[in-house]
Amino acid sequence: FTADGTAGIELAQIYENKSEERPWLDGVVARFVPGVLQQMALTRSTGPGGNSLWVLFYDPNVESNFGDSYAEFLLPPPRHIFAGDVDDNGDDELFLLRDVPTSAGSRPHLIMRNYNNETEGLPTFELILDADNGYNAGTTGDVDGDGRAEVVIMRNNNLRVYTAPESGASTALNFVPPVATDQRVVQAGNLDRNGYLKIPELGVSPPQLTSLVVYSGETRTAQLRLTALATGAEGPIPFELSLPAAPSWLTVTPQRGETTANVTVQVDASTLAAGTYESTIVITSLDPTVANSPFRVDVAVTVLPGLVVETKSLLVPLTCGSEGETTRRTLTLNGPTGLIFSATVGSGNATALLNGAVADPQSEAAQQAPTAPHVVWPSTVPWVTAASSNILPTTMELTFHGNAVAAGTTAGNTTLELVFFDKFGRQLRTVALGFFCADHQQYLPLIRQ
Repeated sequence: FTADGTAGIELAQIYENKSEERPWLDGVVARFVPGVLQQMALTRSTGPGGNSLWVLFYDPNVESNFGDSYAEFLLPPPRHIFAGDVDDNGDDELFLLRDVPTSAGSRPHLIMRNYNNETEGLPTFELILDADNGYNAGTTGDVDGDGRAEVVIMRNNNLRVYTAPESGASTALNFVPPVATDQRVVQAGNLDRNGYLKIPELGVSPPQLTSLVVYSGETRTAQLRLTALATGAEGPIPFELSLPAAPSWLTVTPQRGETTANVTVQVDASTLAAGTYESTIVITSLDPTVANSPFRVDVAVTVLPGLVVETKSLLVPLTCGSEGETTRRTLTLNGPTGLIFSATVGSGNATALLNGAVADPQSEAAQQAPTAPHVVWPSTVPWVTAASSNILPTTMELTFHGNAVAAGTTAGNTTLELVFFDKFGRQLRTVALGFFCADHQQYLPLIRQ
């Protein structure tokens, strides 16, 4: 019906749709489809071939005055429907509550539908409740004052509030009323109109870093985004970051600033053996009114076996020219016993040396390349060569040839590439190699006291 209040209140029928075989069960007026006008969201009992959820919009240009903008078949059909704006973006999400008989198996009792879910990206909200179908009423309301609607459902002996439906259904509070309720009607509203205090709060995304994976010898970075939540006081929030355990393998940059900011978390596994490493990043605000300060971000890193080099760079002085000397240095290469690798000085050859062989000895698809006790690895520069076995652990001998340095050259650099394959694919380690020419070398005594 429509109500015309120009000359008293008069009701005029504008829509009729009835069926004894497919009776309507419940309805709500909401802004499910974004726009200026609200719509009618209705549920009805129907079997296969019909829709049990309808969203209709008013259109006086069609014969029935209403057109449908959304329809869906749900079995069993929802017997109760309510709506609320859980992500505070101006349009409403629909919540459907239904009875699920035992014969229907494991199907959700409480379901959320969001019209723009592909763009808004709200998580799935579908919950299996008590097996006796005891929850018979639901509503939404901003019960915690965060500017977004929360979901409230009720049964005879419990009142349950989902405090963050925009993030999923994992956070819920349960309240047991002092007496049994009628379990049919529940409503929420701001009766005192006092609103809520705007207390600043840090937003940290993601709230934890507990699934980082890195290979021994590698470095990996992750990002934390720090914001001032929309429910907090106006203005940026100043912050400082600290690592109470001071692990050598974990750093954060920057260590202080103000929201909004991106923080780079770096895990350096260059000297870490395979295993799991844990630590905590503590974010403290310089504003004492921030509600969730200090905020702790748990960090857990899984270090997988890989080739570990004792250094990332090596610089050697040489006497250069036709009378130049030969200088030797060694590199210790560690990793899982039996891991086969290849090497090259320069670039472009190391991958081909393995001929596609997989080097992870524990992989079901492992193909063992032939092992060799001594390999002189190819070099694309004349002034350094490398030799070692091709199986870990081992020691690589680097020979720097001063007499191979071209006339007029005073310094040079190249890269030692170490390549191995595992079940995750091709892995590369690099060591920067360099030299500089000196007229002569002089060895000074080392005095210890």
